[in-house]
Amino acid sequence: MTNIKAIETRYKGYRFRSRLEARWAVFFDALGLTWEYEPEGFETEAGWYLPDFRVLTPQGEPIWYEIKPKHITTDSKFNAFSISLENRYGVHGYENEPYPRAMLLKGDPVDIFQDDKHYICPRCGYICENGVNGIFTSVGPSDFGGTTLFHDCDACDHETPAGGGNALEKGPLCSTEPSHGSLLVNASVAYIMLMSVRARAVTARSARFEHGETP
Repeated sequence: MTNIKAIETRYKGYRFRSRLEARWAVFFDALGLTWEYEPEGFETEAGWYLPDFRVLTPQGEPIWYEIKPKHITTDSKFNAFSISLENRYGVHGYENEPYPRAMLLKGDPVDIFQDDKHYICPRCGYICENGVNGIFTSVGPSDFGGTTLFHDCDACDHETPAGGGNALEKGPLCSTEPSHGSLLVNASVAYIMLMSVRARAVTARSARFEHGETP
């Protein structure tokens, strides 16, 4: 029986194990996010584990991503790693402290963002599944006209001060709207942001790596 292996791909000085991983690197670059490929390994209850990417939020916090083909829906070592992160940081800890961010991404960026099953936080850039860490949902008319959508990022909500009187931030992916962990966004602005993310996903999918070509 012949074993089929993914094509190793070089990009920005890294040798990726597959084109799929390299396309995610192109996507992170398109979003303006800082990333590292396989920066360090960890001991987990399921054995030694090496996450594919460590991406830094604009606030300097790590996001760990494991990249898999579309047909692979779970990974025991990644699951054990996610649990160890939660145990290390404590998902119910104090406000204004780091919050564990880790996600298994199945397929390339277009696969992830072609429907409404995944979203990306306008503040920190965390890619999350619908109902897992954040979601846009309609909450009624906007003060500025149109429909307002509510976005909630558990990680950002944990890291930002609660209550009134706190300074607002501007998210890098939604620069016209102030952002905290919970954010009211005009529907038109949210739509423009999503279309921008999808366009960058297409750029990543169409990247060429042969013969020194620039993606």
